[in-house]
Amino acid sequence: MAKRKAALYMTMIALAGMLAGCGSNSTNTSGTSASEHEGHEQSSPAAAPEAAESGSHNGHGGDEKAGSNNGHGGGHGDMDGMEREQANADVKWSFQSGEPAAGAEAAIELNVTDAEGAPIEKFDLNHEKLMHLIAVSSDLNYFSHIHPNYESGGKFTVKETFPAAGAYKLFADFIPTGAAQQTMSTKVEVTGQAAAKVELKADQELVKTVEGQQVKLALSTTKAGEEAKLTYIFEDAATGEPVTDLEPYLGAVGHVVIISGDLEKYLHVHPLDEAAKGPDAVFATEFPEPGVYKIWGQFQRGGKTFIVPFVVNIQA
Repeated sequence: MAKRKAALYMTMIALAGMLAGCGSNSTNTSGTSASEHEGHEQSSPAAAPEAAESGSHNGHGGDEKAGSNNGHGGGHGDMDGMEREQANADVKWSFQSGEPAAGAEAAIELNVTDAEGAPIEKFDLNHEKLMHLIAVSSDLNYFSHIHPNYESGGKFTVKETFPAAGAYKLFADFIPTGAAQQTMSTKVEVTGQAAAKVELKADQELVKTVEGQQVKLALSTTKAGEEAKLTYIFEDAATGEPVTDLEPYLGAVGHVVIISGDLEKYLHVHPLDEAAKGPDAVFATEFPEPGVYKIWGQFQRGGKTFIVPFVVNIQA
């Protein structure tokens, strides 16, 4: 257990400073599906257990590394406009039309280089994709998981439509060939009409109904620094029967992204048993520090990918 905890802990680098598929979707208080390549979630505070809870254009980013598919996080200090822990990889972010506007499609370009500024040419597949890009609003009410296209010479491109004005955080998750898994982050300010801020509060019950499934989340611990198993339990919402026909989403039974309420901690967690089909899907990670965290689980059933969001309070 000590070795396992040490290994898990090494997969997480605490983020210091502001920090973590084709088609799209959003979930509201009843939950809607996502496509295979892209998931979006906009939510309002849950009113009942079964309700689904629902930089700048010049660019700055940071990196974090992880050696485990079970979970990783990272840490960046702000250095010359860039948030980074180690400088063995870097990302230059740019938006084709300058600052993105709410409701308008924004073309995002990411250029990945090594510490000397030379383009990184080769990347390894990570759950069927060369790069995972997570975008969240500053209040964590909006969540998007998209997959940029690799062109050449370290250049990735993707399009995203931000729903409202305000501050957003973007996390690019990738593996340079021969190197560790890394996450680079940037902040972006979106112009236009702003949406009302949503208060981030821990759910009183970790039960949601999404896309006809009742989903329960059980945590083995809510203490920071301890190995935490996250067990999702799926039942048919109408019949109460166990769900045993979950389908692979990007090569696994599901994927989980966890971000702290202050955007300083980012975890991307993969299942312990990638071939599971339900009724349980189990993930393992460590919450690095106490605080409020939002958890997005992404799963697929009947050809529809859906997002199950929860908010938890982690204790010291």
